[in-house]
Amino acid sequence: MENRTRKQYVSLNILAGSISQVVSLMLQLISRTIFLNTLGIEYLGINAIFFNVLTVLSLADLGFGTAIIYSMYKPLAENDTDTVVALMTYYKKIYHKIAILVAAIGIGMIPLLPYVVNLKTNIPHLSVYYLLYVINMVISYFMAYKYTIISADQKDYLLSIYSLIGSILQTILQILILLIFKNFMLYLFVMILRTFLVNWFQTKKAKKLYPYIKETKELDSITKKSINENVKSMFLYKLGGVLLNNTDNFIISMIVGTVYVGFYSNYLTIITAVTSFVIIIFNSLTHSVGNLNANNDKEKQFEIFRVINFIAFWIMTFCSVCFLILLNDFITLWIGEEYVFGMLTVSVIVLNFFMPGTISDVSIYRDTTGMFKQTKYIFLLTAFINLVLSIILGKIYGLFGILLATAISRILTNMWYEPFILFKTYFKKSPLLYFRRQILYWIIFIICSIGTYLLCSIFKGISIVNLILKLMICILVPNIIILALFFRSKEVVYLYEQIIKKITDKIKFKNTI
Repeated sequence: MENRTRKQYVSLNILAGSISQVVSLMLQLISRTIFLNTLGIEYLGINAIFFNVLTVLSLADLGFGTAIIYSMYKPLAENDTDTVVALMTYYKKIYHKIAILVAAIGIGMIPLLPYVVNLKTNIPHLSVYYLLYVINMVISYFMAYKYTIISADQKDYLLSIYSLIGSILQTILQILILLIFKNFMLYLFVMILRTFLVNWFQTKKAKKLYPYIKETKELDSITKKSINENVKSMFLYKLGGVLLNNTDNFIISMIVGTVYVGFYSNYLTIITAVTSFVIIIFNSLTHSVGNLNANNDKEKQFEIFRVINFIAFWIMTFCSVCFLILLNDFITLWIGEEYVFGMLTVSVIVLNFFMPGTISDVSIYRDTTGMFKQTKYIFLLTAFINLVLSIILGKIYGLFGILLATAISRILTNMWYEPFILFKTYFKKSPLLYFRRQILYWIIFIICSIGTYLLCSIFKGISIVNLILKLMICILVPNIIILALFFRSKEVVYLYEQIIKKITDKIKFKNTI
């Protein structure tokens, strides 16, 4: 097998994932434009609602996926194939049961659909569409357990290749179906076919890379007990996370209308694409950090934490400034001014993107150090506050109020609690070290946002030329400010020495040959 360093795996994963996301975003924009023109905003709203229903159904996973991957880090690092095989065998049994459970719960939720979907026009075959989404998810659960080992072994780039090819073929076929047949059911059949084929090829790759996973072994009772304890804690955390991140669309649909879920999903398409890119970066770092944590060097771990914290701040600030300035202009040019929200609503959408991203470093260390028990209730509290505030503020301020409730609930709970626990119980350091730095980062984010907004306001009117000019300002202003303030910091010096300097040295070396 290939023997690469953590940094090489991170680079490969990020490169493959980045290419995949850029291509996928372009395809999504084209596909969504045709979708809107052929099926309309109502079907777009239904598409978003059903996706959220299935995300809620994913609670049946109970957090087993994360717990199993966490359990694989050490045996993979130590080349302990017997333990890996035992974990995979256990994982298979659990995920097959989960697939059956998801199918049962999914079918049982059909009577609730009329209460969730709030449309003025009647959409035929609603239950059939929903069942196709359920089938798509069940297929994933039956097949996903095999290729999880690829992620745990820091080789996500391999999965990205299959995912990209699947996305390209799926989008092309779906576009043809929309243009020729204008049929939502055929559109969904293609989605199911793509899920099956991508899972099948990824599974085949896993068997080729790790032939020993074809074997079966019984997992010892001590490891089972440890996993199950982590799963109990992970489930509560995941329950809160799913409820927090997926109730907004339900509440928007019921209080404001399903059509507005379609409007909101246009913004989320762009934000989710960028979020997926960011997730690729942090997922690559997660598996490397998990591998690093197996060595128990706390000071080295803390050093890397500080670097990842700075990377998270830089990436989220840059992306958030771009969203704040460019989202409405882009959507106007893309599908029309009638699909645009007011600036206050856009600001809170961007805030809900920025906040969880800035604690990505905390999430990485939570998942790779097994700190599930200490944080298991916090997202439940966040979700409860969000639900109550969303209903209250939604009835008063509509869509803006529902989205604002999410931001408020995060600030009151996990934005401060999770870092506090990580520093107190794992790093054994004062949480003030973290919070002082975060306050500084937030101030810089606000300065970057206001400064960029004022500079971009000189361009009147919406056009492709103005969009490009604003994009150039968005690229320059926040990055120049951040570099000017931090170019001598340990984090930037580390990034320079470990990435930029090594790349330039390689280029110089090649040029001398």
